[in-house]
Amino acid sequence: MAVRKHRRVGDNPLVRRTLIGIAVGLTVLLLFMPLVLIFVQAFAEGWAGYVSNILNEYTLHAIGLTLVVALLTVPLNMVFGVFLAWLVTRFRFPGRKLLTTLIDIPFAVSPVVAGLLFLLLYGSNGWVG
Repeated sequence: MAVRKHRRVGDNPLVRRTLIGIAVGLTVLLLFMPLVLIFVQAFAEGWAGYVSNILNEYTLHAIGLTLVVALLTVPLNMVFGVFLAWLVTRFRFPGRKLLTTLIDIPFAVSPVVAGLLFLLLYGSNGWVG
């Protein structure tokens, strides 16, 4: 009895190239189309409108605040991160699994959900705000 070789859809080079082309096309569309639209809107009034928006008092304040917060939080997070990594890898202690779970939560939670949580907590009608 002869053994039948099963063919898959992806074995055909034309089908494979078509599927890869569709995947690449969708990826480019989903990643680059929003960027193109942002640049079109940003430069709708030309360079003068763009520069006037960048040099706006509120924009400069927002950029400055972002830089200050980044310069303060990144070194602080680095120190705590290295300390916690050292602690978790070198020692066995009660609550170690809970600590590693708490460390992994930011990787599992969507930034959109985290932003909504902060808005609900610290917003004008939030529990803390």
